[in-house]
Amino acid sequence: MADRPVIASRSVPEAAPLPGRGAGPAGALEAFENRRAPVLSASAGPRYLGFVTGGTTPAALLGDWTTAVWDQNPVSGSTGPGRRWNARRSAGSVSCSGCPSSTTAPSSAAPPCPNLAGLAVAREWLGERSGVSPAECGRRHSVPSACCPRRHSSVPKALSVLGLGRRSLTRLPTLPGREAVDPRALARILDGNGEPCVVVANAGTVNTGDFDDLRALAALRERYGFWLHVDRAFGAFASLVPSHAALVDGLEEADSLCVDLHKWLNVPYGSAVQFTRRPDPRGPFALARDDDLAGAQR
Repeated sequence: MADRPVIASRSVPEAAPLPGRGAGPAGALEAFENRRAPVLSASAGPRYLGFVTGGTTPAALLGDWTTAVWDQNPVSGSTGPGRRWNARRSAGSVSCSGCPSSTTAPSSAAPPCPNLAGLAVAREWLGERSGVSPAECGRRHSVPSACCPRRHSSVPKALSVLGLGRRSLTRLPTLPGREAVDPRALARILDGNGEPCVVVANAGTVNTGDFDDLRALAALRERYGFWLHVDRAFGAFASLVPSHAALVDGLEEADSLCVDLHKWLNVPYGSAVQFTRRPDPRGPFALARDDDLAGAQR
């Protein structure tokens, strides 16, 4: 892998017709090695600098295999010790429940999870301000959302998927020479906005790794009553390093936050978790009503 080109020089082979008989595991692996592997990107190598794929360690890969072998449905069980550990380690002292991302982290090439999940919970909160449950009744009102300009591309994608709309996104001014939102400018915007809204903060921006002042934003939340969602995909684990923990001071005040595990934890790409203060059984992640489940059991 260390000597292999990052971008393969071979072109993708033409699709072969579906064989009439299966080749078995060994034959399938041989076909993959000969036809597909040579055209894959060497993303696990030392010279790959695209995106933040991390570098899966042998122990993390073993964990991935173990997860696949046990083949559990994470939605049907209670919050496990691993998720509780993650909440303590990456979410600070915030009292929260976890919602695993079943697809990938908030990347531009994949569904916008887990920011999608966090904003879905925020949408339910927004709907309650207007007297309606979007999870139960659908979207009926136009709801504004606020975000700093250097937000991840998954945020407008999530707004689109959730029916809030990309145009509901308000770009916020940043501090001079930085990507962090200007709390005073945000206060001025909120002064002129009488509707409930969501503020998306960053703990580690994509381009420069900048952190918003979460303590200042939490203070504004107490004043204006918005929903505070923190995108911690990049900077989640700064809280584990004493010399950098101050970067996420105030995180415990967040209403929801997301964490990527395939970055600094070097687990297989992609893995992400969303946390929220709101364990709502009738919210956006409700699978069925109790009477529906009883009927299914009968």
